[in-house]
Amino acid sequence: MEKEIFCINDKINKFKILFEKSYEVYLEIQKIIIISLNDIFFTEHLTFLENYPLIIDTIECLERCGFDLGSLYDLENIENLFKEDEKMEENKFYLISKNILKILNDPLIQKHKENKILLDKIQNENLKISKKNYEVEILSNFMIDKIHTNNIDVAIEMGCGKSYLTQRLFEYNKNLIYVGIDRQTDLIKNSSLNEKNNKKKNKNKNKKENIIKNEKAVNIIEEDLAKKNSLLYNLSIDHNFYKFYENTIKNDILKKICIDCKNDCSECKAGRNILLFGLHTCGNLASDSIKIFAKDSNKEFRSLIIISCCLHLVKEFISEKARKSSIFMNHLQKIGYDLKGNFLDETLVYEKNDENIGFPISTFIKENFEDLFFTRTVRNSAMQSFPENENKKINFDDFFYKTRFYRSLFQVFLNDFIPELSMYYGFGDVEYNDKEKGDFAKFISYLKLNLCKLKNENNKIGKKFKELNIQNYSEILIKYENIIENEKMLLEFYDKNFYKIKVLWACFLIKMKFSKIVELLVILDRVIYLLEKKVNEVELVEIFDYSKSKRNYLIFANKD
Repeated sequence: MEKEIFCINDKINKFKILFEKSYEVYLEIQKIIIISLNDIFFTEHLTFLENYPLIIDTIECLERCGFDLGSLYDLENIENLFKEDEKMEENKFYLISKNILKILNDPLIQKHKENKILLDKIQNENLKISKKNYEVEILSNFMIDKIHTNNIDVAIEMGCGKSYLTQRLFEYNKNLIYVGIDRQTDLIKNSSLNEKNNKKKNKNKNKKENIIKNEKAVNIIEEDLAKKNSLLYNLSIDHNFYKFYENTIKNDILKKICIDCKNDCSECKAGRNILLFGLHTCGNLASDSIKIFAKDSNKEFRSLIIISCCLHLVKEFISEKARKSSIFMNHLQKIGYDLKGNFLDETLVYEKNDENIGFPISTFIKENFEDLFFTRTVRNSAMQSFPENENKKINFDDFFYKTRFYRSLFQVFLNDFIPELSMYYGFGDVEYNDKEKGDFAKFISYLKLNLCKLKNENNKIGKKFKELNIQNYSEILIKYENIIENEKMLLEFYDKNFYKIKVLWACFLIKMKFSKIVELLVILDRVIYLLEKKVNEVELVEIFDYSKSKRNYLIFANKD
């Protein structure tokens, strides 16, 4: 027992050191990535950014490669920008790149070997495989080994969606009881393992007999228990999964896993070995699942496999010390509203005892990093991917110049000419007439298309803006229409702001390449929490290739 405690303490200390190193890097980029790309052209941000050493050095690297973001896609390539006699160590972008590489290659972060095998196969055989299928194939291969090693007989998937992953696992092992849980009823009803959907598929496609025929399980939709001939427990749940576990899973589902035995069979008497897992554990679903696993004193939950996503939805606690930070206070002043009129950062929590907190959850971070905060803007950066075209090649110039630049410039346009709308950000994707010749002409077409959206009440965006009941809204739209007819004035506006594009390129690159450290900090908090709860076997695995899937960290935990 003493040896086991020593091993846990040794491991937790190593993860704490990795967190501290990651936090140091985060502090160097925080002031940049907390600024929304839509707001970068505003004077108060631009003045700061133009004189910030990291931005200056990033622009230098971009100029050295001719603003070819593709050449900087891999951090390892940065050394090629400098000659042997040049002092690379004086360049902030270079230094941070090297530090992040060192952190991401730390031995504590295990590499999944199957990942490279599948990627090589895809490349060698020129296979076309979607991101979803890639993730399901990699994760199912990883899970099958863990299921076998730990004698798992019940697998519960959080955020199961349409159960693609569960279906793949079922093909490997038909002896397990599978439970799918998702709060979106439409996904549950359309689950690939739902009995009704399977019968429909088989009838329409003349496939072989239903693969889950005669298996015993319960299909729960909106908490309505009804015996069905399927292999899923499907249920619609509220946002707080932790409460749902206490009220429903613990008291209802686990008691009904063995339907006909009435708790007389040997498996029930011996207890179940349950795997709690999830590929799309959005927001707090990941942290809630981890808390459930750690709290289970009976050790029925034997194993945990969690991949976090949608970090922008995580409920984040902001301490009193963090709230007094000038960076945080300035951030709050610039936050706008979505098309429902909601404050854009409703993920922030100010009561430390709030049960909905998804970050931080470990005692170590709560007690030692009171000044740490992210905000939704920062967490959202950690989930962004580089743009790709239909051939899955990085397509920076077209995406960045014609969409990112236009969108940022549009926010300044609203601020300068139509301030009544400048605090609203929900304008949807950047759209313009591609047949227009010249970038300025395309920008004008973008302004006109946005006006069309606002005027059309049948359009989703127009309808939402109408519902906001903005004072003198009709007059505002007339003013908008008159402004975009004055092309001379708009050309002056465009030319005046065009020089800012270098700063935007630099901020874009920093957000895309360095925000990975934010995801790692959130994941490390969860790993440390599990170790604090004396879970003896905890692993952090880089499960997916970063270029294929932005969320590529998996937490595996197991109880002896």
